[in-house]
Amino acid sequence: MEEYISGSLRLDDLQTLAQVTEGKAKHLREASIWALLFCEHSNGVKIRVLDGGNQVFYVMNWREENLDLDALSRSYNQDDATEFGAEAIAILLCIERTSYDAVERSSTTTGIDYWLGFKDRSPNEPFHRAGRLEISGIMRENQSNKVSTRVKEKLRQTKPTDRTFPVYVVVVEFSQPYATMVLKT
Repeated sequence: MEEYISGSLRLDDLQTLAQVTEGKAKHLREASIWALLFCEHSNGVKIRVLDGGNQVFYVMNWREENLDLDALSRSYNQDDATEFGAEAIAILLCIERTSYDAVERSSTTTGIDYWLGFKDRSPNEPFHRAGRLEISGIMRENQSNKVSTRVKEKLRQTKPTDRTFPVYVVVVEFSQPYATMVLKT
């Protein structure tokens, strides 16, 4: 079966697309690059995305100039890179595959990582919450740490805010790499 590339997920576009600070965008970008390089992927790696029974592919890329790989390798560990790298990819996937384009970090008691805002809002209208996003990452899936199990756990975790808006749960696996997106309305 031929793999059709649906588009590109550019880690360098995170700040502009998600409307987060430059520092936040750089941190998430670096963590994602660290995790991908740790799993021996190079710039331009294809990521498979499972979304509501559909399978699509994206090319992930980033600017390499001014990227200090030695400093990068000392700046993260597997735990941090998995968590924050998954955030970068999940946010970009949500923007690419849904009608949302803005994120707002939520508090921990909500059971979600981010509130989502719509792409078609008025430029004069401040951010308003319209959706939810819960994210998880796995460096290397194995028998005791499966993406499918993590998706179920994360769906349960979103219950504190279930009466508000639809939620996307995105779990990113770096070694293959692939991501699963599940919508709960």
